[in-house]
Amino acid sequence: ADILTKGVQVEVFRKLRARMNIDA
Repeated sequence: ADILTKGVQVEVFRKLRARMNIDA
């Protein structure tokens, strides 16, 4: 479960970073 949660956090971080890059 811990690994799965970490993987989900990475996905969310990537999406957030991509969204910030698009806005910038």
